[in-house]
Amino acid sequence: WKDANAFGAAWDSWNATNNGLMREFTEISSCNEHSNLVSGAFRLPEDVDMSGNGVIMVSDCKQHEGASDMAVGNAMERWVGVLDEAGAKNAIYHWWPVFGGGDADFDFKRVEVYENYTDLGAMYEMMGNGNLYQRYQALLGPVVSCDESRVYNATSRRFINVRGE
Repeated sequence: WKDANAFGAAWDSWNATNNGLMREFTEISSCNEHSNLVSGAFRLPEDVDMSGNGVIMVSDCKQHEGASDMAVGNAMERWVGVLDEAGAKNAIYHWWPVFGGGDADFDFKRVEVYENYTDLGAMYEMMGNGNLYQRYQALLGPVVSCDESRVYNATSRRFINVRGE
């Protein structure tokens, strides 16, 4: 959904018009959880096309004891500057749990989006042999810890211009 107003209207419309489709869906699926996360964009590179299929990398992250949301945001802002200098091509989002799913064992999910595996590989190289990992740890290590990343092929079902252009 483009925003929370569209979210509410879409669910009202779905509940009013699905004509039993949801019941049929639950008969053939085994979805034990429905979760809602709110997304915040930290980095949206101008020269990268994120409107099609791509690759996403997801990690569960916890803020360190006493680290404020502002401290994490400030560290992310500095990290984005490092990535801009390095010419990285990834978008970065944080997804915070809102409802559903139960007791989340994370404060937010860090989501990195790549147009393709070539761009992911270039970032991997910059992190390892380009010493960006050390810079990441210096900036974000004091305020947050994330688990190992999971990588998924992403298929675009629709595209919303998050910049509002």
